[in-house]
Amino acid sequence: PLNFIESAYLVKKKYNNVDFHLIGSGNLEYKCREKIEKLGMSDYFKLYTNINQGHLVSNFFDIAVLSSRNEAFPNVLLEYMFWGKPCVVTDVGDCPIIIEQDVSGKIVARKNSREMANAILYLLSLDNKRLIKMGKASKEKLIKNYSMDIYVTNTFNVYKKIL
Repeated sequence: PLNFIESAYLVKKKYNNVDFHLIGSGNLEYKCREKIEKLGMSDYFKLYTNINQGHLVSNFFDIAVLSSRNEAFPNVLLEYMFWGKPCVVTDVGDCPIIIEQDVSGKIVARKNSREMANAILYLLSLDNKRLIKMGKASKEKLIKNYSMDIYVTNTFNVYKKIL
């Protein structure tokens, strides 16, 4: 999240009418609050901590960002895809498999706040029609590759091969 805060700071220099939301809690919460304050971004950030309905909040985003340094298969991306959100993700774990570069979002190097800011700025520069198209591609991929039916079928096929 610290990388995202730095990226938000860079984005805010170009766009005055954006605000940022952080969902989650954990050992970095204090550092996040501290960094937001230090960068003078308190008026532009909303932190959602200790909530278990984060997936509902993400419906209200225009663009979703996952700034992880390490990931395996991030379920939160599936939530963003469900809501049809274009995503900016770091190139960790399965993120580059889930999000398609320039189709459903942007993939950036982890720990690179400038590259992340540029990806966010790129998405913000797109017209609404293009953003909706990216979000639609994201949702279509979710349905095609990550629905419960697909999951059950794939799991069944693995067991079938083993037995």
